[in-house]
Amino acid sequence: MGTINDLALLIPGRGNVLIGAAEAAVPSFASIVAYGANFATAIPGFATLGHTDPEDLPEWGSDGGDTEVRRTWERLAVREVTTDPPVNYFVVKPLQFDNDTMKLYEGGGTYSTPNVFASPSSPAPTVASAIIVYLDGAAVVAEYVPRVSIRKEGSPEHSVDDWSKLPLRFTQLSPTTALKPHYWIGENFGTPA
Repeated sequence: MGTINDLALLIPGRGNVLIGAAEAAVPSFASIVAYGANFATAIPGFATLGHTDPEDLPEWGSDGGDTEVRRTWERLAVREVTTDPPVNYFVVKPLQFDNDTMKLYEGGGTYSTPNVFASPSSPAPTVASAIIVYLDGAAVVAEYVPRVSIRKEGSPEHSVDDWSKLPLRFTQLSPTTALKPHYWIGENFGTPA
């Protein structure tokens, strides 16, 4: 299978979520490392989601994925088939109450009046790409999802002793190009450099 690699362990003490155009090119490892150094060197074509909740890190979930075991007259268990294909998603909880976050949360909106954000009459999810950057000291690992649908995931969360949060759900969509649905980017992936 492999060897024990202490350098392949990850404790994501810091991180960030970035948004780009749907089906943007897979970012290079060098651009991820440069961005992870101080969150100031932009990854071409991507912008930060801003501050996010440090207690609720992005965690993948899945809807569907039901399976069933098919049999024949001769055998009780021949094959397991998926009867309801799984749809993967992750939830991020932005902390910034600003135009960009509200537009994702509300499914659109306008902000042409000073100090006012107006929710749309007909909200619609935003289709984009997303990068999750995980930092463990100087080590950087990233996930890239070329096509996601972004929408609100429940009500805003408010507390007298913590930051207010705007939960967003990022649902993984199938790319319409030759891109794969999900990529891991890091020093310990792929062929040796």
